[in-house]
Amino acid sequence: MTLMTTPMLILTIVLCVIAAFIAVLLIRTALFKPEAEEARRRKVRRMAEADKNVAIDRLSKLVRCKTVSHKRDDDTDWKQFERFIYLLDKLYPLVTQFCPRSFAGKTGMVYTWAGSTNKKPIVLMAHYDVVPPGDGWSGDPFSGEIKDGSIWGRGTLDTKGTLAAILEAAELLIRSGFSPERTVYFAFSGEEETGGPSCPDIVEWFEKKHVRPAAVFDEGGAVISGVFPGVEREAAMIGVAEKGQADLEIVSNRRGGHASSPAAQTSVTELAAAIEKISKHPLKGEFIEPVRGLFERLGPYASFKYRFIYANLWLFGPWLVRTSAKTGGQFSAMFRTTTAVTMLKGSDAANVLPSTAKAWADMRILPGQTVEEACDELARRIGDENITIEILTDRPPTSVAPAEGHEWDTLVSVIRDTWIEAIPCPYMMTARTDSRNYEKICDRIYRFSPYSLTHEDMALMHGPDEHLAIDSYYTAIAFYFRLMREI
Repeated sequence: MTLMTTPMLILTIVLCVIAAFIAVLLIRTALFKPEAEEARRRKVRRMAEADKNVAIDRLSKLVRCKTVSHKRDDDTDWKQFERFIYLLDKLYPLVTQFCPRSFAGKTGMVYTWAGSTNKKPIVLMAHYDVVPPGDGWSGDPFSGEIKDGSIWGRGTLDTKGTLAAILEAAELLIRSGFSPERTVYFAFSGEEETGGPSCPDIVEWFEKKHVRPAAVFDEGGAVISGVFPGVEREAAMIGVAEKGQADLEIVSNRRGGHASSPAAQTSVTELAAAIEKISKHPLKGEFIEPVRGLFERLGPYASFKYRFIYANLWLFGPWLVRTSAKTGGQFSAMFRTTTAVTMLKGSDAANVLPSTAKAWADMRILPGQTVEEACDELARRIGDENITIEILTDRPPTSVAPAEGHEWDTLVSVIRDTWIEAIPCPYMMTARTDSRNYEKICDRIYRFSPYSLTHEDMALMHGPDEHLAIDSYYTAIAFYFRLMREI
């Protein structure tokens, strides 16, 4: 019998360790699979054709109200807002009768559908102001026209369609004799697009009445496909947090002069170098809770190659974070605070070297980080003491709502009943919503728009030819019908 030499023994041990390591990775991948899904769709009262036609007509009438909000009050046609409010009374008579309406501030409205128990209430949000239509429309931006299976006009998607779907569902429930166990509030703001006081006024109204909701539901994510590498099924993206946002001014100061004899370093070249560093060296990434939850919920549905990675984030997570910095876009924005330079200013003349060159940037800040911390890291990336960074505005990130508990579970259940194939999952929003104002009175804020949308659909919200598919509108009504009945 020949004894194994020392080098062979070491090699054998190393190979065994490697084999065991690979086996652990494969076992974790095999166990990382979706939970058994029940194929079900709990019945919801089917809308009669007459109800459908009425619902479409109602939304069309609301779209025709030109409720365009502007930063300057003098630029806003407030009569259009008054007309919108008047129409709500006429179009939704049962809601008007059974859900008393209160006003908060200039444009805020709160309907109260009283519950039969002392359970904490819920709030369903929407806003009825819209952005200016802009150019490029193929027809009247406020026509409310019904064509090609859609309702056309500014606000159909963002978010008069949502507001109308909530009220349509309430009309159907009231007509059926349903009475909620917990009080349901419909909170509609009229200055969301300008970041105006409408929603803060509504929250103040709740505070004065000592109302602390169990959950608040607002616009946000939607049912979309192709959002996650390796996952083909649709994902129902539920926003549980929002990034913060800050406007930055980045400045370089150097001696100016005539462009015929430029210095080796000017304010413009120095600023350009700083911008290049911002672009090439994104801020440090990390797996925060909403992102980890997204991977945990969607990962089991991925193809084997991707599931192998997602099941072993303890090993591949740092690699994903690093590689995302090179890809940019939404995938990278999940992991880190982002800085996007959006505007530049130098000289007012082509032959003059400016003494000051400025850039303005939009910074989106991860939950758990302050803007000051992010700016300090940005300054280290730039590495130039002559470059100054000034914070012009600062809206901090929100807290992270728990992806568990009765309200979350009910929302997930209702989504599964409405979109059978969709995978509900938490995610972090990079955009801002009015719902962040509710953090003063509620720690469960869920941001979900009840539509199945393509990337092209999402681009319509502030773009030309905004429209909402009629079938999607019916689905949204069914979603709110289920949610109000089951919550």
